[in-house]
Amino acid sequence: MPIFYGFKSYVSFPVILADGSFYGTLCAIDPMPRLVSGAATIAIIEDCVRDVSALLSARLLPHLMAAGATTDAPRPQAG
Repeated sequence: MPIFYGFKSYVSFPVILADGSFYGTLCAIDPMPRLVSGAATIAIIEDCVRDVSALLSARLLPHLMAAGATTDAPRPQAG
């Protein structure tokens, strides 16, 4: 799909919450060609994914556990 809109660079990394459940993906797109497979670029994106995961886990998991939800409960997804 990124090519359809003219994007030349695209990365997508899974966001895994602290309980091990999959939340969604963190994606980056760019209309310019970029080297996104370099070790430094991957490390930076993985750091961002860890930060996003920690923030989401701190915000969502206490509420889900208080409500008695299981880790398989549907979670809000980015639109």
